[in-house]
Order: sequence, then structure tokens, then C-alpha cells
Amino acid sequence: MSNKTRVMICDDSAVMRSILTKVLTFEDDLHIVYQAEHGRDAIDHLDAARPDIIIVDVEMPVLNGIETVRAIRRRTRTLPIVMFSSLTSKGADATFEALIAGANDFATKPTGQVQVSDAVDAVRRDLIAKVRCLTQQIRIPAPQPSEQPATTATPPATPAATNETPPSKPGTRTPSIQTRRPAPRTPARQPISKPPARSERRTPAPRIEKKEAPKKRERGSTRRQKPAQIVAIASSTGGPKALNAVLTRLPADFPVPVVIVQHMPRVFTAQLAERLNASCRLHVREGFHDAVVKPGEVWIAPGDFHMEIARVGTQLRLKVNQDPPENAVRPAADPLFRTVAKCFGDAALGVVLTGMGKDGLAGAEALQDLGGRVIVQDEATCAVWGMPRVVEEAGLADAVYPIDQIGFEITNRVRPAAVGQPAVAHST
Repeated sequence: MSNKTRVMICDDSAVMRSILTKVLTFEDDLHIVYQAEHGRDAIDHLDAARPDIIIVDVEMPVLNGIETVRAIRRRTRTLPIVMFSSLTSKGADATFEALIAGANDFATKPTGQVQVSDAVDAVRRDLIAKVRCLTQQIRIPAPQPSEQPATTATPPATPAATNETPPSKPGTRTPSIQTRRPAPRTPARQPISKPPARSERRTPAPRIEKKEAPKKRERGSTRRQKPAQIVAIASSTGGPKALNAVLTRLPADFPVPVVIVQHMPRVFTAQLAERLNASCRLHVREGFHDAVVKPGEVWIAPGDFHMEIARVGTQLRLKVNQDPPENAVRPAADPLFRTVAKCFGDAALGVVLTGMGKDGLAGAEALQDLGGRVIVQDEATCAVWGMPRVVEEAGLADAVYPIDQIGFEITNRVRPAAVGQPAVAHST
């Protein structure tokens, strides 16, 4: 049993505990070590149970899910936490609070199933892959520059620290935190075209040799790069926090549109748009069919719908559809990236942030084939280094950056003359 993943369940509903038990005991590599009826019960048994991951209900008596996450994070930053949330506006809002408090991801409770077996299947589809991914690949992101380094006796970053207000000048950059970066084990990357410089330079990660280099084109080209006219972003596990870190660093006069795919159900994408709109200088909205896209606007794909862009006369418009899922998800980043590449060619910029799976890989290839550029988040600051990894290892990433630098680099690439040279990437 020692080689099994130890799972703690925390849910006040006996029915949901039963469903989770059926789901987890079906998997040979998972073992339930304790079933807590509320957050206080979970905290009291945390040391004895020694779980590798904990699944926490959002709405509970005695100690709710948000307070439970905060209590766990005061004790440890490394225990993966998955919120088990209902598909309601209230459930989505509470889930976002839990993500801000330090939860790693969430799974949705089954709705509308008459048979228990159907509910079990629905939970299994949404939950099992996340449990395995988080326990095998979880990386705790380095604190933002405004945060204090955490210890087991120090509470995690507060929302104020996470949603810090970006500097008034986009060219001003705080130094990235190097101490938490693990020893590099990724394939080498070519440096970007010009040795970047800013008011505060950061030391590039050590170079390592790459045994296989499946490059589509040589990076580090000396040709002049065209300013991007649109930014397309893909994110998944850990994405809400990463998106906040990126978008809050974009200036109010950001001159091009931003289109985003975040893997989430419908009600959650609406909540995500509202929360990002409240913390960012730009107008952030959930996308809808035939919406006119203008410079300085941010559009997030609605849950359960692919989002694409198209030119209609002189206008740029969103197109949403329910075509089959790609990479087992809908919305998926690949359809968006493909249409961005088609409409903008070498004036397109793709950004791939934290997440598991390979969504964005085919889209990144489409962008590069038509002259566009792609940058990705680095391993050290990803919750799960899956989506950025496959893009980087395929030789499709123009550069790799920690999350606190990506917003500034996006700004540089859409208006380089106004901001100055690009920031230092993790060139390898």
C-alpha cells in the first residue's frame, strides 16, 4: 500500500462521501486514508492520516472549504488540495476564494444524474486525472515579489498580495525570485533575438545541452520582430491565479485585444471574467457569439464552448461553437490559436500558461507555421508544468518566462518602441 497515493476526503454530505469512495476505491493506485465530515475534522486528523492529497467540499458546517484551505496552508504549502464544488454561481464564487487561499484545482459535483453509477462516472471523468497529475507533478509557485517567503508556520499569500497592483510604468519590473527554481531538467531553449535589458536584469537559468532539438525555425533570429496585434492565452490547472498575475501587469492603454481559453465549466468562466475585471485595468468579459473584439479588451472563452476569431468586413468578431472537444476539453486553446494564426499570421502572439495535458501544442505549431510567436510559463512558477512543457519541448516556444514577467513581456511585444527592449527570458 506504500506505493499508493493517500487521499483524504472532506465533505459533510454522506452521499458525496459515498460517491467519492466509489470513485477512488475503483483506482488501484489510490487509497482513502480518512473521510472527514467538515474542515475541523480534516485539520484534526491531518497529521495522523498523512494524506498525499485532500479533496475538500466548498460548503460545510463548522469549518467551510475556504477556511479549511487557509488552515492547511498555514501548516504546509505542498499538500495538493482539490476543491469539490457545485455548479452554481455561489459555488463558483466560493471556489475562486479557495483558489486564492491556496487550493490547487477544483472538480465539479455531479448534477442531474438519476443513477448513482452515472454520478460516479461523472466524478471519475473530472477528478481522477487531476488527482494523479497534482500528486505526481505538483509545483508550488514561487511567491510574487510582494509576498514573503512562506514556511510551514507562515500563512500563504493573502489576496492582496496575490492581486497586487502592477507598477504604473509597464517597463518597470520587479526582480524574479530565483531561490525556488529547481535544478533545470528541461530541454534547452535558444535565446531570444536580442540580449534583453531593463532597469533590473535577472540572471538567466543555467544552460543545458539538448540531445534532440525538433525546431520548426531557428530561435534567436536577428530579423526584426513585428509588434503583435493580438495576444492569445491558454491556461488550465492553476490558471486563474496565473491569469491574474499576467493581466494585472498590463497597462490601461494596452493597444491590442487579448483572447483567453481557460479550462473551466460555464458558470466558472463567467465568475473568472468578473473577478479578473475587478482586479485588472482592462475590461475583461466572457465571450459570446459575434462579439466585436476591439483593442484593449480581454475576452475569455465561455465554458463548454470553443471560441474562435474571424474577420467580418473591417471588424474582428468572436465565434463560439460546441464542436467536439479537442484534447478532451471544451473550450480548447487549439481552435482559438489556429484562427488567431489565420487572421494575424506573423502579428500574432500566443502565450501558454500552467496546466496539464497538451492543449495549445497544435495551436502553437499553427501560430509558428504562419510566422507568429509563442512564449510559455516556466516550470518553477507553474502549478502543473504540462501544457507549457510540451510546447517548449517541441521547439515551438520563442522564450520561457516566470509568471511575474510574462505580463511585462507581452506589453513589450505589442509595443516595443514604447517600452524598450524585451525582458530577460529563461534562455537555455
